[in-house]
Amino acid sequence: MSVAASKQQLQDSQFVRRLWARDASLWSHDLSIQTAIRERLGWLDAPEWTQARVNEIRGFATSIRDAGVRRVILLGMGGSSLAPEVLHRILGTREGWPAFTMLDSTDPAAVRAVDHDLDRSVFILASKSGSTIEPNVLAAYFGSRLEALGLSASDRLIVITDPNTALHERAVTRRVRRVFLNPT
Repeated sequence: MSVAASKQQLQDSQFVRRLWARDASLWSHDLSIQTAIRERLGWLDAPEWTQARVNEIRGFATSIRDAGVRRVILLGMGGSSLAPEVLHRILGTREGWPAFTMLDSTDPAAVRAVDHDLDRSVFILASKSGSTIEPNVLAAYFGSRLEALGLSASDRLIVITDPNTALHERAVTRRVRRVFLNPT
């Protein structure tokens, strides 16, 4: 199908209006699949949800910078690391602010490349489900490295996850530096 024909089909089906109305029949006529699709359309509200928290996020970022942190290392996989990687490539790093490093690999060479200056680093463990094995393993590894240096792993860990995940519960119990909860 040509681009022009695809565009016309989207217009004829009123795709944009129906998407914003969360009309799951755009993708399937199966009611159980439609239910699952509706539960996954929360991203449509992400701009407004985020905008309402901009001052909170800026304040936290400033507190990290003012605490002498020089590196922020994101531990994530898939969607938890793709968006931050794209944003970092587009926006870069502002002078005077911590450098950003994304670690979305358990490859020993990639881990070794990040394993330095831990006393001036914080780690963001990002996992929507809270159970993604790779970032959890990376957090455990760097946590043990920090503890071996006499540094508190909890003070240097920031968690981004959904409410009531095992990761959320662990983060609260361990009293990590900050927990950011996403809307489910």
